[in-house]
Amino acid sequence: MTGIVNVKDYGAVGNGSIDDGAALLAAITAAYGSFTSPNGDVRAGYIGPYVNKVVYFPAGHYIITSPLQLPATMGGHLLGAGSDAVRIENVTPGSTVINTDGWTYGVVEGLTFKGIDGGTAVGFDWKGSATHPLTGNQLCLFRDLAFEGCNIGIQCGVASGAAQSDTSLFINNRFTNNAIGMVTHDNALLETVLGGTFINNGCGIFVIRGSAPILRGINFSGSIDQDVRIEAGGNDNHHISGCVSTSTNFILAGGLNFLVIEGCRHTATSNGYFVNTANVPAVVKGCYSSKGQVFCGVGGVRFRIVDSVFDRSDWFGFDQGGNMWSPGSGPFSGGMVEIENLTYNAATPTQILRQRRYFLPGPGGGYPNPLVTENYVVA
Repeated sequence: MTGIVNVKDYGAVGNGSIDDGAALLAAITAAYGSFTSPNGDVRAGYIGPYVNKVVYFPAGHYIITSPLQLPATMGGHLLGAGSDAVRIENVTPGSTVINTDGWTYGVVEGLTFKGIDGGTAVGFDWKGSATHPLTGNQLCLFRDLAFEGCNIGIQCGVASGAAQSDTSLFINNRFTNNAIGMVTHDNALLETVLGGTFINNGCGIFVIRGSAPILRGINFSGSIDQDVRIEAGGNDNHHISGCVSTSTNFILAGGLNFLVIEGCRHTATSNGYFVNTANVPAVVKGCYSSKGQVFCGVGGVRFRIVDSVFDRSDWFGFDQGGNMWSPGSGPFSGGMVEIENLTYNAATPTQILRQRRYFLPGPGGGYPNPLVTENYVVA
């Protein structure tokens, strides 16, 4: 069919034993040009996206022994017969399965990327190479994909900060048995994740830098450290909603402007935390946790918990080192936790209608006085 490059027409076998790397690279080159001479974008000197073709992977298990390097491409489309039907596996320990270095307005769907003994399944990067006509990786769609058995499932941006890998959408993907399922770095901003599963990873989603501001409808299970970790959220607000987790620890967050956790269900089998924050203004609304604690380190910010249920009797924890206190002249001028319509302690259910919790400054600016708990009513 015109406009489609079938990898099997270029010699790929897909039988799980023969090295298909050269054949797959030949098909990619036929669709998008070579790494040193890519089709590129619409600027003068490049063929542009109008001659690009869809690269199609029929059902099969495609073995490679070195990374597949995609050329700089605008409007590329890698299409597999389905993530359960197509597997691309790099059998070299610690190696990457597929790399980009400029992949814009592209689509990747219906594939499984598998590595062994470390490495990265997909390196979604742009290194600013002078020979490349594109200015980043952005506005791409990743759907019906699986990332398995790697150190990192997909790495958005690179740790050096030279990458531009932003504003992409991830829909109904599976991340399984990786040290980290998904990582964002530096300029990897506004990565949105809708649906899908993160199963038996060390950490599900790790925002080292950059941002993943919308995480919605995701199923987390078996994360060793936590499901979501945000270290520096790119000054973006983050909204985590409609997610389900059976991992011990759900969300660890710091370094972002505002966090909303809404309609999430956390049914761990051992004690951990539902959310653990450090100096992050946040709202938890309509959530449930069986074994998770809300742990707050609140330095001059507000943390609000509304219409939620926590089965633990010790559902609430705070930073005793002095972070959660009210630094102004009055008790409500700075950081505090506000609670409204919350039920805790499954053994003896107890309801909090409206309550504030805060510290007054300690003597001489040192460690704070004991926690103040104040019930109140709305006039």
